[in-house]
Amino acid sequence: MSTPTICSDIAQQHLRLAMADGVGPILFDRLVECFGSPQAVLDAPTSHLQEVDGIGHMIADAIHNAVRSDAWKQELDLATQRNVRILCRADAEYPEMLRHIPDPPLCLYVLGELKREDALSIAIVGSRQASIYGLEQAQRFAELLSQAGLTIVSGMARGIDQAAHMAALRTTGRTIAVLGCGLSHCYPPQSVELRDRITRSGAVISELPLQTPPTAQTFPKRNRIIAGLSLGTLIIEAAQRSGALITARLACEYNREVFALPGRIDTPTSAGTNDLIRQGHARLITGLGDILDELGEVGESLAKYAADKFLASSTTAPADNANQPAPQLSQTQAAVYKVLTTSPMHTDQLAAAADLSASQVSAALTLLQLKGLVRQLPGNQFQRRV
Repeated sequence: MSTPTICSDIAQQHLRLAMADGVGPILFDRLVECFGSPQAVLDAPTSHLQEVDGIGHMIADAIHNAVRSDAWKQELDLATQRNVRILCRADAEYPEMLRHIPDPPLCLYVLGELKREDALSIAIVGSRQASIYGLEQAQRFAELLSQAGLTIVSGMARGIDQAAHMAALRTTGRTIAVLGCGLSHCYPPQSVELRDRITRSGAVISELPLQTPPTAQTFPKRNRIIAGLSLGTLIIEAAQRSGALITARLACEYNREVFALPGRIDTPTSAGTNDLIRQGHARLITGLGDILDELGEVGESLAKYAADKFLASSTTAPADNANQPAPQLSQTQAAVYKVLTTSPMHTDQLAAAADLSASQVSAALTLLQLKGLVRQLPGNQFQRRV
């Protein structure tokens, strides 16, 4: 098996533009729409760049300087030294769920490994000053969700975040930590051991250049990645003004599920979660079933997976794979599988052909891949397995 490259050719083009001051995901998309490709943007003269809406001479000069600078090469050298991969949206390994937010990161720095089953993930976030009850519930839900086959996503902050990561690790499940700093840093600084454990059982990721320090401005942007990676976000203890509530708001904007655990009315760190429930912005949850019910047919499949896993661990009878029935497909999975062919098809084509939303197609494709019926190709394309 070949070793994956640190950064593909197309990701290098994204990286060069990402390192230009003023170029973010939205402006990047506008540039590529105008010029046709990242390389064409890099090749464009400054005068042509200024013709794009939202680009003045300062940003045009920044792009021009980024083309001539060797800073991106130094970034690649540092990534190689630290065994960090740099992905862009054109790479097959780029998380599918993250592609569907309005401003997906141009580049994603990855320590560890992202897998296709990480598309089935739940974010668990909450207060750094968590109560004993909050920590217990974060551990409880992370363990249950992990055992049901979901990847646990959080921000590796003290309190609820770290409790969720550690519970997932205890169940030998997968977990992803999203940092608000470059991966040359570890934040909190005392979490080096936890970061290393997460790297071995999932991934630690960031959109920021490797040497970017943590600041108050970098964490709100980090929260959109947590929300974007996940089918839903579970809030466990959050004050009225907290990063966890920013994550909840973003999850709502992305049309993802939001769950909240009710807390004591006299506890400041429960005020935010209780308000989410009171205002109808989050589903009140008390157990695993409440979450799986809201995930629709994905939740049904996960519930069956968890039940089958429990039954398998409760018996020593050997499995007779030869007599296993063909995988059963839900209505949505069958609709997607029906329009798929052995020729590559983009997810947008599939959504149009099957008359389904992008999120429905994404969820169905993930489950079809897990059943071994579909193969993912670069460029967000899929085909039937022969």
